Amino acid sequence: MSEFSQSYHLKSSDSAAAVQLLEQAGKGGIVFPARSGWVTFVVEDAEFIADEAIVSLNPGLLVYYFYAEDHGWGAQVFNQAELVFDYECEWEEDMIVHKKLYDLKVIQQLAEEQGRDAGELKRILDEENEHEEPFAFEEPPAYLFAETVGLPHYQWLAASYYTPEDPVFEGAVIVKGPEPLDGTEDEQS
Repeated sequence: MSEFSQSYHLKSSDSAAAVQLLEQAGKGGIVFPARSGWVTFVVEDAEFIADEAIVSLNPGLLVYYFYAEDHGWGAQVFNQAELVFDYECEWEEDMIVHKKLYDLKVIQQLAEEQGRDAGELKRILDEENEHEEPFAFEEPPAYLFAETVGLPHYQWLAASYYTPEDPVFEGAVIVKGPEPLDGTEDEQS
């Protein structure tokens, strides 16, 4: 089974901010407890693009991250509703890198805030399009990106992976949308 992860990461120490964002956007999802200055959340019925309602109501700095193991990965960074970084790499037939809005200073600042060095990530993002084999790296570049900017939850993470007994979701808050996730009500796991 291939990984299909997609998640949002709000720069905040208060998970209630992400709950409020989902509620204001009229979306259901799962909000994780804040960790390392980030609140991770996933949106149900997500379509591997940043949700316009979430972005338009974003109160601060927000990272949208996705990784489709057999297809590609990408990240977008928003300062409120303004897109400030947009990178995508796909490898269906050939490897194609899209540096739509590539301001590496944005990523370097996030890394520094986490006490990390963005040097290795910069090398991979700058050179990734020169590699013919996307799996030539020790770990997926998507994981390196997530680790460098300090995202606490990102592997095998999407609303579609939710099961109440999965320890990954321990402490997470379910936000009820138009159609509740797996028939649940708002609850603390």
